[in-house]
Amino acid sequence: MINVQAQSALSAEVCRGFMVEAETLVNLGANQKGHSSFSRLQRLEERLRLFCPDFNFTLKTVNAPKNPIKSNNKPVLQVAAAALKQGGEQYQDADKQSAWLQFYNASERCNKASKTTQEHVYCSEEIAQQKREFEQQWTKQSTAELVATSSEEIKQEQQASEHAKTQLPKAAQVESNQTVPKPDNTQQYDHYSQSQQQTSIWLHVGRYVWFILLIASILVVTGTVWPYTRRVFHHQMSRVLLSSFLAKSLPKSDYALAGKVHFLADGKMHHIDELVISKFGIFIVQYQNQGGAIWEDAHSDLWTQSIDDERNYFDNPITEVAQKVEWLKGLLDIESHVESCIVFPNDVFFRTSMPQQVCLYKNAPSYIKQFNVAHFEPQKLDVIKEQIKLYQKDMSFAHRVSQLVTQGP
Repeated sequence: MINVQAQSALSAEVCRGFMVEAETLVNLGANQKGHSSFSRLQRLEERLRLFCPDFNFTLKTVNAPKNPIKSNNKPVLQVAAAALKQGGEQYQDADKQSAWLQFYNASERCNKASKTTQEHVYCSEEIAQQKREFEQQWTKQSTAELVATSSEEIKQEQQASEHAKTQLPKAAQVESNQTVPKPDNTQQYDHYSQSQQQTSIWLHVGRYVWFILLIASILVVTGTVWPYTRRVFHHQMSRVLLSSFLAKSLPKSDYALAGKVHFLADGKMHHIDELVISKFGIFIVQYQNQGGAIWEDAHSDLWTQSIDDERNYFDNPITEVAQKVEWLKGLLDIESHVESCIVFPNDVFFRTSMPQQVCLYKNAPSYIKQFNVAHFEPQKLDVIKEQIKLYQKDMSFAHRVSQLVTQGP
């Protein structure tokens, strides 16, 4: 019994030998019960099934006839042994087959006339190994011969060229009186050079076509979007720089900037863009980022904005800032002298007359300075500043940019 655990699968050469032997036995009638090679055929079928999963062979048993037919054929093992002596399958190339027969050197174990099944397997593996080595050597030899042949051809061409050069003066002397027309290759060479130059130019241009298209696309998009983008960027930066602008425009001795203030009213969070504290009054500065043309309607909750013949509507800022004024009065416990200043960007054009507290960005300091009558004592201003600190938020330039990026305007 074959040890199945010893070897899970055999090589393709061995399995092919088993397959050929089994098919030969079937053709000889060994699949009939009682045949002299029936047991051998069964063992081959078992080996193909266990060790050669890629080879499909099914043994169909046939009952032996009453009058058995005698055969003069040699035993299959002798046929297989003869095949092993010849080195397995033959090559179709006669030179390669001859080289293989000279290369193949069977071991003493494989030269025996009678072999066991295990020896047949061993010899098949030996043939397969030597064939692999032969193929490698044959490939190297073929490559070397090809290189040698090429070198020899090159030498012959060089010798022929040198011979032609030596014979040329002699031929010129013999045919000195005869004019030999030479082929005019100038026109062909010029045509070839011109076509090659044109190809090189187009190839050079083609490498940069994608870059030219990219630059053109960027210019088109920039020219189309830039006016709107510039306007939005300018408005947002104006809001960020509002505190710095007021600090530079208002005297520090009379005015103090509390920055951005947040408060909760009516269940909603509101904010004051800039709060200016002075003895002349408390000023709530609210920045509006609308641009273009503005129409004011004192009797409506909405104002109108027009940009490039497109109209939009936004909440009446006077109503919104009036709510903030009332909240601040209640917070500071004062009844008056809390003013509002609604600031629009400098590129805004007012189509209607605006209330006094509505002005452009550049006119905001002038509007605040027109209140020049003192209403608060220094002690009261200190109390107001302490109260505002509870709602004040540090709004340095870096903080304003960070808020603009993360939270929006």
